[in-house]
Amino acid sequence: MPLVIGHSQAKYLSDYLSKSEFSVFAYPGYKTHEFAKEDAIQEVLPFFSSVIIMTGANDIGRKSPGDIGRAIESLCRHVRDLSPSATVFVSHVLPRCENRFDGSLTRDFICRWNRDAEAVNQEIEALSCSWLQPVRHPRFYDLHGPNRRLLSRDGLHLSFDGTEEVCRNMYDAVYSPRASEATPSSPEPHCINTALLYSEVLMLTTSRPTSTTNKPPIFTTTKQPTPTTTKQPTSTSSTTTKQPTPTTTKQPTSTSSTTTKQPTPTTTKQTTPTPSITIKRLEI
Repeated sequence: MPLVIGHSQAKYLSDYLSKSEFSVFAYPGYKTHEFAKEDAIQEVLPFFSSVIIMTGANDIGRKSPGDIGRAIESLCRHVRDLSPSATVFVSHVLPRCENRFDGSLTRDFICRWNRDAEAVNQEIEALSCSWLQPVRHPRFYDLHGPNRRLLSRDGLHLSFDGTEEVCRNMYDAVYSPRASEATPSSPEPHCINTALLYSEVLMLTTSRPTSTTNKPPIFTTTKQPTPTTTKQPTSTSSTTTKQPTPTTTKQPTSTSSTTTKQPTPTTTKQTTPTPSITIKRLEI
């Protein structure tokens, strides 16, 4: 069962991670060296097989990236001493954006802060070994720099999407098959690893719309033309056959019957009584 230790950016991770699988200890404002002095962490560390550390953001600007990297290494070794069988995961430091509340942070300050964060991430990559693994967050960078959608309005803490993205990366790092493999002692620079992972993400996102766009035209073309072509000609042909048949047969039959009935009774009745009268007069 993994344990997550972090500063304020880890505060709401417990809302997205399963509580039956993860335990989250968040300490807002903590610097790297302060986690080792927390008594609650000392007591629970021996019971966890995986420990995820999210630190470094509160150290930037107070120490150099090299000193921050050494402080992170010292904390990881302290965790390893308390839980010798545990695998330690160190999250990369996330970038920052402008503060939309008051705009107190200048663009120059944010650029310098992100440069130091990138240097700290390279220090984390250099610590990789069989029991220490980095947790990368490639979606927090796009082609234009930090991904603003994954950060809140203050530019430092996580948005809803950013919290979900961090939890997904932590889950993949812990339960990935590569987590148990030994990593090389001299890894490639972090910027190259981020670019490679981000290109894989782009390939996955571009392949998804293809499958969805192929389905609608298939269903629309087969259903629409078939009923329209069969129903219309059949109904018109049936109406043309029914109308001429009754009208042509009934009218001539009635006219022929009237002509035969009228001349027959009139001719027989007038000629018959005339000769009978003449004969009676002659006999008298």
